[in-house]
Amino acid sequence: MNTVRSSCVLVLVAAVAAVGLRSVNLRNRPMHVDEAVHADKFRDLLENGRYVYNRHEYHGPTLNFSTFVPALLSGAGTYCQVTETTLRIVPVVFGGVLILLLVGLRDGLGQWGAVFAGGFTLVSPIMSFYSRYYIMESLLVCFSLGLMVCGWRYAVRPRVIWAGGAGAFLGLMHATKETFVISVASMVIAWFLCRRSFPIHSPARPVMVWWKTTLHLLAAVLTAVAVSVLFFSSFGRNPQGVADSILTYSDYFHRAGQNPTHLHPWYAYLAWLGWYQFADGPVFSEGVIIALAILAGIWIQFGKRPSQEGGGRFHRFLLYYTLILTILYSLIPYKTPWCAMGFFHGMILLAGVATSRLVLIPNRILGSAAALIIGVGTAHLGWQNYLGNYCIVSDSRNPWVYAHTSGDIFEIEKTIREVAAVHPDGNQMYLQVICPGYDYWPLPWYLRDFPRVGYWSMVQNEVVSAELILAMPSLEEALMTRLFELPPPGQRHMYMPLFERRMELRPSVEIRGYIRKDLWDRFRARQDPDPDAILQDSPSKPQPKPD
Repeated sequence: MNTVRSSCVLVLVAAVAAVGLRSVNLRNRPMHVDEAVHADKFRDLLENGRYVYNRHEYHGPTLNFSTFVPALLSGAGTYCQVTETTLRIVPVVFGGVLILLLVGLRDGLGQWGAVFAGGFTLVSPIMSFYSRYYIMESLLVCFSLGLMVCGWRYAVRPRVIWAGGAGAFLGLMHATKETFVISVASMVIAWFLCRRSFPIHSPARPVMVWWKTTLHLLAAVLTAVAVSVLFFSSFGRNPQGVADSILTYSDYFHRAGQNPTHLHPWYAYLAWLGWYQFADGPVFSEGVIIALAILAGIWIQFGKRPSQEGGGRFHRFLLYYTLILTILYSLIPYKTPWCAMGFFHGMILLAGVATSRLVLIPNRILGSAAALIIGVGTAHLGWQNYLGNYCIVSDSRNPWVYAHTSGDIFEIEKTIREVAAVHPDGNQMYLQVICPGYDYWPLPWYLRDFPRVGYWSMVQNEVVSAELILAMPSLEEALMTRLFELPPPGQRHMYMPLFERRMELRPSVEIRGYIRKDLWDRFRARQDPDPDAILQDSPSKPQPKPD
């Protein structure tokens, strides 16, 4: 088997392995707030066939429309039939496509550079973790690489198909997330810098060639516009979405920078990637990739000047693109860790280039030593990958767990379902969720098959109190007034604590449950049919003071 065929096969194996490994136990991690919100957005599309782009929130439509495929294949016709697997398989697949696209860069990265880049993408903890996240980042990075692949293929051999492909990926980037402009700006600047590095000294080109290039550019622009318009207009059903996709930039970046929750210093991304250890947890570091990327950058910028033909041009472009994108994201105060996927994927590609040069150098001793060191670093990446995706999936010891839902959500859901099992109305029972600032997500996801749930940001005195209420501690005083003081005599009910221990939606964000005494008695009777045991455990009975 020749080198070209071998590299293609190995890249394909890495892509299949990525999809296979990342598809395992997709329901083991609690739904992040953002995941639950995007899932709710998909609900309207699934059940009503309607998607309306919101210029203020939720990002672009490609994630939602892509989810139609697994929903159809799984037979999910209603929101209640949708599972975490249905949703998260979407970024998993795009994470695999991200590796598969490297086939188109075999002559840009080098045959073995593409293979090693695919391997690093497979084992990278951040790439794996967020490829199992129902958010847009995996799609955006995939489409960004698709644009670079088509652009490179066009540079090697100008054809309208590559121009159209570049336009299609550009349109998909725009329809995925507003931050696509940062990636595109980095590509454009990198291209101009490469033009200065590789000045073209050639005779004047024939008029027909210029016309052909112009037509190709026009094809790319029209394709990009067509793809973007199709998605933002919901395939013609919401024309206003096209205008809103442009108007969103009037306040998008300003609004993001005003959220103090996500404001971090310029070095935050590099700190998360370079070295992270919380308390006595394991050390997380993707330093081997960063070090290899830096080494590749030194070779590309200061080594022997590469020729204008072949991969030398792409290496230089990739270096400039990655460096510019890293700087831009670092300078933006608003930071969420998944945004690092874009520039870190550029580092992964550079690391593939460096690895191919180190491992395949003529000196066997040096090559073997380099292979051993890189192999150990890669094994450590794989170990982190396993821990982050299957062990500490919602734990602060994992650097990629960010403002994440607590594992308590599973116990909260389980308890509510057990209460519903003893309620005469079952899942049709009426319950209330009250959280300041509507900070109750992702509860709507876990209660999606409870049709009679009321969600409020404050206690509503004029609303009839439900038999089961979830509320945050800051509202307890107002809630007690509503339950025990405002109702007239004869209409007041005793409420009991629902949970036996502190429950949190997220770290330090507690939520409490209150259940009406008659329903609580039925619930406890099912939990422990011994009446004496119920009496002994009842909070209404004085308990001995602990030592």
